[in-house]
Amino acid sequence: MDNTSIYSLLAGVSGLLLGILVVVVVWVKMRNRIRDLEAVLEKGQAQSATSKNLWEKAEEKLNQENRVLIAKVYQLESEKEHLITDNSDLKLRNLELDQLLKEGQPVIHSLKMKLIEANNTIVRYKARLGLKG
Repeated sequence: MDNTSIYSLLAGVSGLLLGILVVVVVWVKMRNRIRDLEAVLEKGQAQSATSKNLWEKAEEKLNQENRVLIAKVYQLESEKEHLITDNSDLKLRNLELDQLLKEGQPVIHSLKMKLIEANNTIVRYKARLGLKG
């Protein structure tokens, strides 16, 4: 073998080794990049799961608060109807008082007025104490 053949063979072998080295380096870099991307993906999935969990908790809390508010609305509607009924009763009593006045029974009228005033006082005290009557 002459020098040219030896140099050609050495150049071919060194080129092959250099090519293998380049391929290995590129493959290692790609593998590291894939690992990094997988880590980012896992982190994103974990954040997504956490966000979903927080969203579900917030939605449940909102639904619970809505149920409480709806119950309060029904309670207030009931109290409103009760007040309307009481108001109607008071109007009827006033009409009765006017009728008694027209009939000329002042003693009964004064007793009724005292009774109404006593009832009003009781209602005011109950309202201050927060009692329902």
